[in-house]
Amino acid sequence: MKKNITIIAFFLLITLLVCPVFSGEVKAYEVFILCYHHIVEGDPEGNSETSLANFKKQMEFLQENDFSVLSLGEFLKHHQEGSFPEKSVLLTFDDGYLSFFSKAYPVLLEFEFPAVVFPIVSHMPGLQRTILFSEKMSFNNIRYMNNMSGLIDVGSHTYNLHHYTENQTPAILQQPGESKEKYECRIKQDLVTSRNLLALQTDQKIIALAWPYGVTTDKTKDLAQETGFKLLFELGNVPFTPEDSLQAIPRFLVDTIEFADFVDFF
Repeated sequence: MKKNITIIAFFLLITLLVCPVFSGEVKAYEVFILCYHHIVEGDPEGNSETSLANFKKQMEFLQENDFSVLSLGEFLKHHQEGSFPEKSVLLTFDDGYLSFFSKAYPVLLEFEFPAVVFPIVSHMPGLQRTILFSEKMSFNNIRYMNNMSGLIDVGSHTYNLHHYTENQTPAILQQPGESKEKYECRIKQDLVTSRNLLALQTDQKIIALAWPYGVTTDKTKDLAQETGFKLLFELGNVPFTPEDSLQAIPRFLVDTIEFADFVDFF
């Protein structure tokens, strides 16, 4: 009898060591947020370009290695719950290049990966007032992708703050000789305009903003929140954790990096 009890106790101990009891705690995994711009055929010629071949290879890597590619809504939900799924990624695309619609989107559709686009609203067809070196997406392109797949979320990259002024400083910053009142009014008016136009033309709730060049200040963050933006994206080669603030979300700048360097992000 004692021998049987000893044997049972031994196997119970082995079971506990191999299959530990669930503690009720969920590991708070981090999420890697990637930032792209222009997708091109052939080799990139500019710093903000990614070759289509390299982009496809990167998406294949994410799929083959079982990464969880999140939508914007899933990203916000997991942050509120205090835990991201293991190996989480959020894909973002700045400036609103037409190449996202013609080249990146078909790849994303193939893998069923969601993504967030951040167009510069004043650069979109029908609104642009400056000569652009590359074509930009239209509101119709965004509506088409949203209606066909539901994979594409939209955020703002401001209405017209994505440039350097004659003082050689980012337009998002207060300019020499500009009063505090005029500066705050200028920024707030731009953010409200971009958010309202995107909401009207895409029928999406616009809660995300990506700062031009990743430049921001405490004041611009306050103004963005006052105008209804909940998620504020910057640049920074560090993953985002559930403990981090939604008002300072870092993104890895991908663009021209080699595939091996892309893998090293993770």
